[in-house]
Amino acid sequence: MFEVPAGKSVRFLFTSAENKKYNQRVRAEELINDETNSDIGKYLLLLYSAASNILSPFGYTTKDIYESVRGHQPTKLAQF
Repeated sequence: MFEVPAGKSVRFLFTSAENKKYNQRVRAEELINDETNSDIGKYLLLLYSAASNILSPFGYTTKDIYESVRGHQPTKLAQF
């Protein structure tokens, strides 16, 4: 367990955002190692939400963003 003074920033990684056990939802930066897995689904939801916030003046919602990228396979920059 880490003591964090009031007002200090904490860096962490989502590891299992929906886990019922609160202590398994995130991992502090100091505890991240090569075997730590990130919760990719959580980060995708954050990305869709951020994109919809930027594009909302044009009528886009989080669902619209998700549906427009669903099914696309990631590509490597070298393929371009």
